[in-house]
Amino acid sequence: SYLANTPGNSIQSVADASFDAWIKYYKPIENSTNSTVSYYTKGSLIALILDLKIREVTSNKMSLDSLMKKVYTKYYLKLNRGFTDDEFKKEANLIAGKDLGFIFDRYVYGTDSIPFNDFLSVVGLKIEQTNLNETNPSIGATFTAMKNTVAVVTRNSPAWLAGLNVNDEVIAIDNYRVTDDIAKMIQGKPLNKSVKLLVNRAGVLKEIDVMVLNLSKATFTISKIENQTPFQAETYNSWIIN
Repeated sequence: SYLANTPGNSIQSVADASFDAWIKYYKPIENSTNSTVSYYTKGSLIALILDLKIREVTSNKMSLDSLMKKVYTKYYLKLNRGFTDDEFKKEANLIAGKDLGFIFDRYVYGTDSIPFNDFLSVVGLKIEQTNLNETNPSIGATFTAMKNTVAVVTRNSPAWLAGLNVNDEVIAIDNYRVTDDIAKMIQGKPLNKSVKLLVNRAGVLKEIDVMVLNLSKATFTISKIENQTPFQAETYNSWIIN
C-alpha cells in the first residue's frame, strides 16, 4: 500500500534513497512523497522478493538467509571487511545458480513497479487490491488542520496539473465560502467534473479550475491461492517457519 500510494516510488530508486537518506529522508519537505521513497519499507520488500526468487530457482534449497550467511562468513569472518554492491550481486547469483541481475537493475537501482504476484506464487500466495470499487472524490491535495491551506499536492493529480501550490489558502469552492473541512466539501462534489477554487496565494486572489476524480488510496490483501501445488505448500511452510 505504501509503494502504491507514494508517487516518489516511480521517481527515486531505493539505492538512491539509501544514499540520500541523511539529506532527504530525515529532512522531509512538502514534496517528499512526490520525489522520494523509504529505503526501509521498499528495501524490506526487495529483500522479500529476493528471498522468494532464490527459493524458487533452487527448489527451496537456498534462501536469502543462505546468501546473508555466506557473505557474512566470506567477507567479514574470513576477509575482515564488508562487501561491495557488485560482490553482493555476484554472491546472490552463485547462491541461486541463476542471474538475478534483473532484481537489482529493475527494483534496487531502477524504479520499475514490483510485480509481487510473480514472486509470491512460489509460496502459493497472491496479492489483490481490495478497494477497487471504493469511491473517494478528491483533487489530490491535503490541507492543514487549522486552516484550509494546501499542505501537500500529489504528483500528477488534478490539483498538481491545475497548478495548485503548497501554502495556497482555499477561500471558496464554486463561489461558496469554505466553512467546513475542505476535503469533505470536495467529497460532496460529482466525479469527473471541475470545481472552481478561489485561493489566496501570498495575498493575491486567484481562481483555479480543478477536476474532481476518484482518488482512493490503494489497499491490498494477501491470501493463499486455490489448489496449491505440493511444492508451493511445502515451500510456504518452510518459508513461514524458517
